Amino acid sequence: MTDARRSFGFSFVPPSGPVRKTWEDKPLEDPEDYVCLVMTACSALAKTDARFRIGGFGTQDWGFDIGYDMSSFVEELPELVEGLRSGTPVEIYLYPQGVDRTLVFEPAGGEVVVKCFDHRNPNSPPKEEMHRRKDLEAMVAELAVEFARSLETVAPAVFRLEPFCRWKDGDTSDTDQLSGPCGTAGRSEQETG
Repeated sequence: MTDARRSFGFSFVPPSGPVRKTWEDKPLEDPEDYVCLVMTACSALAKTDARFRIGGFGTQDWGFDIGYDMSSFVEELPELVEGLRSGTPVEIYLYPQGVDRTLVFEPAGGEVVVKCFDHRNPNSPPKEEMHRRKDLEAMVAELAVEFARSLETVAPAVFRLEPFCRWKDGDTSDTDQLSGPCGTAGRSEQETG
């Protein structure tokens, strides 16, 4: 593993204290669209003192804000979970201006090669780091849990939908169920009404 100042990682620090619900009385733009829900959730969390840190490959902190930059990462969280579990490569494009990077996760047994393509400097070769798969899986699970627990207070209308309600207890297993009311995963449309 590389030096801690250069090593890829991410963490979410939830709001430090009680916060008022910011989205309870507002209708959700599209409760069936996972990406839209993530954007709504991050926008609500941005009104708190929550923090998200992501960095590595020579820069300890990429300066992500909660409202927009973090959303670009959380939008891809289900694919990252599935890729780490199944051992298939995953590519995450972090599109916000000023960030503009692509992360590629290539599992190989108990290890994962993480590559960073910095599109702000297209002539530079990608940087690579090797990480233990279980460490990345734990980071992803912790992010999902803390994100969901924060939503329960800050944006309960979003929290009550898949997958966030399951994430609160660490259940990131059903990456196919990314919208709809909680408890409908694996049930047919007739069963859920």
